[in-house]
Amino acid sequence: MKPTLKSIADLTGMSISTVSRVLRGESKIRGESVDHIIKVAKELNYTLDESLLYKSYNYEKRIKVALVTSFQVEEFFASMFKGLSEAASEKNIDLCLFDIDTNKYDIPSFLKHISELGFDAVILFVTTFEDHKHLESLSKLPDNLQLVSISPSFNPVLETVTFDSYRGGYIIADHFNTKKFKDVGIITGPLVRYEALLRKNGFSDYVQHQSDMNLIWTFNGNYSIESGKDAYKAFRELKVKPRAIFGSNDSMCIGFILEAIKDGVRIPEDLAIAGYDDIKFSKHILPSLTTIRTSYRELGLVALDLIERKIINAEKPIGNISLIPVSLIQREST
Repeated sequence: MKPTLKSIADLTGMSISTVSRVLRGESKIRGESVDHIIKVAKELNYTLDESLLYKSYNYEKRIKVALVTSFQVEEFFASMFKGLSEAASEKNIDLCLFDIDTNKYDIPSFLKHISELGFDAVILFVTTFEDHKHLESLSKLPDNLQLVSISPSFNPVLETVTFDSYRGGYIIADHFNTKKFKDVGIITGPLVRYEALLRKNGFSDYVQHQSDMNLIWTFNGNYSIESGKDAYKAFRELKVKPRAIFGSNDSMCIGFILEAIKDGVRIPEDLAIAGYDDIKFSKHILPSLTTIRTSYRELGLVALDLIERKIINAEKPIGNISLIPVSLIQREST
């Protein structure tokens, strides 16, 4: 038999009018009475508007969040999704991955489609997306779709949760100084990406403020293993070589190390190297890689807390940035 307001009222001991007001989100009562009515309605499989109940009473429901990214088959993306997935599980939130080809699809239109699929929020990790350029389009998205970015932007309009990249570069330079590595180099990420610029600046700013340290070599990479191999080839041709190198991500360091070992370079006896991200493979390569730890579980918890608050308060984007701390993991390469 199809459940009715009367059947819910009979089981809860409430009046039909009270049950009706609660399920319409219009009740002035709060607490256990509301929870009891909703619980009984769900047990009877009565059709409920859970989004309405969540907004009206902060009643627990599983929020649906879409992670939108240009996914690549490499360890970094697997590590990122695993960390965010762990955070979502802890928060009792459903997280789904959407892979977008930004050369084929317009991001605001893609986000509108995600809203139509019933998602409450989107976590954006699309490094080519410049949110200020899409501000007008974003303002036309449904009000019930909340957006948070986890890729830093030069001029953000979305709330952004990201790692303290500047601090990461600074920590590596300080580590080199502690080890008394005075002539140093850096393999940067693509400097059109804000986090790559921050890592470079954090590293170089520290070095510039040390009277006995010198940044004597810079190579512009693109975060790939192949660009790490290219960096080593350029390094090999140097007449004056740095004693230690900061690779702005682990993948480039791994490529660099693989080529260096072929040439008989001893790490860290001849050359020290440190990376950024602490991907799983960084502790398995020989020698194991000193790196900056970034926890996507911690980042995910902060991002999802922000999403929950934005849903409850129906907040508009204002471009605040939350920085997640990073830390040094020292291994054999330094």
